[in-house]
Amino acid sequence: MPFTRSIIHDPTVPVPFNEANPIDFSLLDDEGQQNIYILNDQAPGRTHHLVIHNNSDQDLHFQSTAVRRRHIPAADNHHLELRFRPGTLDLDSISWIAVGTNDWRLHAEAISVPGDDIHDGSVSLYLLYYGEEDLVLGAGETMLLVLDHVKAGISGGSRGSRMELRYHVGADSDGNKQILTTELEDFLEENLLTPFLAGNPTHAAKDSDDPIRDFGQEMATALQAGNLDEEITLVLDAFLELETNG
Repeated sequence: MPFTRSIIHDPTVPVPFNEANPIDFSLLDDEGQQNIYILNDQAPGRTHHLVIHNNSDQDLHFQSTAVRRRHIPAADNHHLELRFRPGTLDLDSISWIAVGTNDWRLHAEAISVPGDDIHDGSVSLYLLYYGEEDLVLGAGETMLLVLDHVKAGISGGSRGSRMELRYHVGADSDGNKQILTTELEDFLEENLLTPFLAGNPTHAAKDSDDPIRDFGQEMATALQAGNLDEEITLVLDAFLELETNG
């Protein structure tokens, strides 16, 4: 399999960043900013755009987590899972979140603590593709999914947060089909949660004229690849310094 062959051959050989991290993603508002807005109770959530880019030189064939083909998105039946850390989204309004892209369905669910039945505030958006064609993202190509009615939780005020994108992709190599499972955490230490309360600025965590500063973006990627003979886990850490104006 192209993604793991060099690792299996010699685990001491560094893996190119784009090869070990085939996907970049971001969640943008209509203005192209990495913001999720805190709104009052009556206001609907805003439209956001999940942008997924294939960094690799190989086509990515996304696989559903379900054994049987079903058209109802769930924790055990999806192609993509977008997970938000505790407190990022407004739990009272997650049932309104919908996908506005053709041939996709979405189910939002509050996540329970493992081994317990207590919700810690984390939310997963399960995205299922049910089109007739296979779900393939070509090398260097970008996929856009429209997410409607997304609203931030108000309890933590304006702060940085993070998202995690989970997915399964398969590729053919020498006639053999294998599946690569990756988990990508994107730490958005920008103004990800921005107060947007018209006529109610008391919930703002900073003054409106306070310049927004970027504290950089940290990425931690865990890549797990399996083959017929052995299982290999590769953990990479990288820190990207971002430049800002002002």
